[in-house]
Amino acid sequence: MSQQKRPATFEEAEKRMKDQVIELSKIYSNTIKESLPIIKKAISKTTGKDKLTYQSLFNEANDHLHNLIQLKIELNDLSTDNRGSILEISSEVFANTVKFLDELPKKIANSDVYQNTPTS
Repeated sequence: MSQQKRPATFEEAEKRMKDQVIELSKIYSNTIKESLPIIKKAISKTTGKDKLTYQSLFNEANDHLHNLIQLKIELNDLSTDNRGSILEISSEVFANTVKFLDELPKKIANSDVYQNTPTS
């Protein structure tokens, strides 16, 4: 892995950090966007407890997607007054998103429809 040149100014460091946060936000957004059609299809094909599980996952995924999009908007409108709070908010948004993405396969695996699916 190549080592990046150390930023010459605080502004350059801030821009680099902002760009990295935006890029990470795009990656998480794309991951969630890819899962939404699958979750939506599961909602239409399940009933009872599983339907509620998938509906909850769909709603939560949309909430995380909204937060990531809002974060990108706020980062693009970053002013000197809110530098610290934006970094704090981005770390919280990312922590919550990573937790959701980490738990998503486990929640799907615990659904009745998944557990009752025959494997080859």
